[in-house]
Amino acid sequence: GWLATGWNYATELRYVDTTISDESLGNWFSRETSKGTQTIKAGDRGHIECQPWFNEKYRHYWMFKCNIVGKRFKINKHNAQCNLWDVDASSAPSFVLHNVEGSTVRLTMIMNSSSDYFTMQE
Repeated sequence: GWLATGWNYATELRYVDTTISDESLGNWFSRETSKGTQTIKAGDRGHIECQPWFNEKYRHYWMFKCNIVGKRFKINKHNAQCNLWDVDASSAPSFVLHNVEGSTVRLTMIMNSSSDYFTMQE
């Protein structure tokens, strides 16, 4: 419950790197990869088939990569955190890309429990 989750968040302070494939070097417990291969036109939506594993007692870190008009973008840090909760069970996240200023791209991740956003870098 909430007490165990709070204890984990208060005491688990290690750095996690989602881009390292070795779990002990990256300091992660479990890792999933979901891929989408479709082209999404500006103003349209696409869908990545995935239902991420979750346990609300653990922190959840994400890495999102995509190509936009031939340029490769990814979240600007290797330990972007967006948690999943019991209400997210059996749901699929939605990902929305926004051009914020000039070439700055923002990714909004939408789950049943919340929405979080991340800055993307080229």
